[in-house]
Amino acid sequence: MQYRNLGNSDLSVSRIGFGCWELGDQLYGHTVVDEAVSAIYKALDLGVTLFDTAPMYGQGRSETLLGKALKGHRDEVVIVSKVGMEIDGSLRLDSSRERIMGGMEESLQRLGTDYIDLFLIHWPDLSRPIEEAARLMEELRQSGKARYVGVSNFNATQMTQFAECAPITCHQMGYNIIDRRTGRERLPYCLENGIGAMAYGALCCGMLRGRYAPDHVFDETDWRSTQSPAGLEIFTRENMPVNVRVANELKELALSLGMTLPQMALNWVLRKPPIDAALVGIRKPEELEENVKALDFELSDETLAQIDEIAKGAIGADTELPTAP
Repeated sequence: MQYRNLGNSDLSVSRIGFGCWELGDQLYGHTVVDEAVSAIYKALDLGVTLFDTAPMYGQGRSETLLGKALKGHRDEVVIVSKVGMEIDGSLRLDSSRERIMGGMEESLQRLGTDYIDLFLIHWPDLSRPIEEAARLMEELRQSGKARYVGVSNFNATQMTQFAECAPITCHQMGYNIIDRRTGRERLPYCLENGIGAMAYGALCCGMLRGRYAPDHVFDETDWRSTQSPAGLEIFTRENMPVNVRVANELKELALSLGMTLPQMALNWVLRKPPIDAALVGIRKPEELEENVKALDFELSDETLAQIDEIAKGAIGADTELPTAP
């Protein structure tokens, strides 16, 4: 495993991170709890130290399950959680004092810890000044309940506003071979300002696992059966066959290089400065074993050019980024 400090901080994390949305068993199909817990233990054995969760992942179930699984291992890991975005019948953004402070206490209780290593605003709440939320996050950092604070899904202007009141250790954003929208503005901004970057959706919400048939239909409880909160439309009935073909072309390229498509996709993301870590949703231990080997390869400039050319054929990932989900 490789490790890197997030941005200019001394917070060292594994470059492959364990994404815990699927542990919430909501909006991402069904997760078998025993398998998920086994995957967490396998992650620890393989040197994975970064675990990313949030209250909205299963209305707290992800945090609760992660906290139980990591009991006795707290000093070995870096826990990232978030605040200000919840689903309780409908999706709500709320960065009020009551929600940020209350959200921290609730997360600490579910995770079974007295501090969170990195605490993020999950999505900018446009009904309030960004600076207001930043001051609250800085208050939590000063209290020691959050070792570091940062943001998720903020654009450059919003990060500038936040940074006036609190230091941003890390920005978390969706980024992968197919969906590169956030990278155009946010990666250069983070690099220029010494902010660490963490990529979620590194396998494009499963598309870059290379396992779907062109006519695949998601369960109605899975958000991919409709659309993504981030405007990603690669899974629509019209776009799915085209994107499956792109994924299969990428898969053939990866296999010709002696790697799997997920390994190539993760390696590609981790080559992009200033991305310090890539998050992958894990349900089974064997998926994790495959993912951590992504670091064993080196993609040539020729291969990178081939990836770019194939990825141009994808559709549904060029929509305007929404200001709110």
